[in-house]
Amino acid sequence: MSIPGRILGLMGWIIAGMVGAQSPLPLDSTPLVIPDGVVPPKYTAAIGVDELPPDLSAKADRVVTRKLEGEYLLLAVRGLPQSYAISGTVPQLGPIGGTQTIPSGYESGFRVGFGLQTADSGADAVLRYTYYSNQSDTSVASPGIINPDPAALYMPPRNVFPTLTVPGLVAAVATANAQSNVTFYLGDFEIGQSYQAFDWSESLLLRIFAGGRFANMSQNLTATYNGGDVDFDTVSRKITFNGGGLRLGGSIENSFGGNWGYRFTGSASLITGAFAGSQTEVANNAYVLSITDKYVGVVPIADLGLAITYRSGGWNLSVGYEFQNWFNMLQGFNIVDDSNPAKLMRDIGGIGFDGMALRAEYVW
Repeated sequence: MSIPGRILGLMGWIIAGMVGAQSPLPLDSTPLVIPDGVVPPKYTAAIGVDELPPDLSAKADRVVTRKLEGEYLLLAVRGLPQSYAISGTVPQLGPIGGTQTIPSGYESGFRVGFGLQTADSGADAVLRYTYYSNQSDTSVASPGIINPDPAALYMPPRNVFPTLTVPGLVAAVATANAQSNVTFYLGDFEIGQSYQAFDWSESLLLRIFAGGRFANMSQNLTATYNGGDVDFDTVSRKITFNGGGLRLGGSIENSFGGNWGYRFTGSASLITGAFAGSQTEVANNAYVLSITDKYVGVVPIADLGLAITYRSGGWNLSVGYEFQNWFNMLQGFNIVDDSNPAKLMRDIGGIGFDGMALRAEYVW
């Protein structure tokens, strides 16, 4: 063989060896097929790739679960000092007796929400709406002479002294009736992150979240007085608050036996909003008082809850206790003297709500 022929043969042998070195599978092997939606473990070393291809990894990160939740609330109003009368006597300079306040019973409310959560990272986003309303009414009447025995020491008759009327106008009445309504709406949007809080407990799950809150509260109070110094006297008070702000919080959930567990939640909000209030008094079909008030303020809101949970499949059921307090809330006006014009003072304090919460959550 000539020298050019030998050179061409050597080059062909080298090219054939290089092609064979790059072929890890026999020529008759079928290609590897990955079913749609199935994420395989790491590729084998023979393939030479230790991680998922970028397209499969991106697809796995995009997998999300959906969550629908509903909650029944049975709450009572706390810390709302709505006194409308004093039942007692006036032997000398002032009344002696007990204040009459509007009692607060338990009323129903609800909370609904919808959320999305990533399958792998534990990040989620939730949108919630809460509604609650509480209505109460009460009345008191003068019993008359409390000691009718003529031989006994004279005791003045028991009267009803109104506490919401303009001072100096109506001193004593025969009957008093009061009706109250407190309603609030909450709209919450939160972004959270869940992860295992400690290495020694795989069942202890910690979730932290942050988001925004819109809050609306209205308070209505109507007191009606009859007899005594006036035939008919009605005091009406209306207060509304609208605002929005930021909310931070977290929850800890742990299982203590099979599907059973407990959950503790807490959050704090700062809401900036506008207060609008009005108070009127009509005595014997004539206006005695009509005032309005508007200003902007900051209301902190604190939420706490503790519940027993039960998980089965995609369901998460719980029953527990919930407490909520609105600080720095406007609750009305007080006329503190009988001069004209009278001195007006705002009545500001906290309004709380507490009671039972039944919750059902479904994840799919």
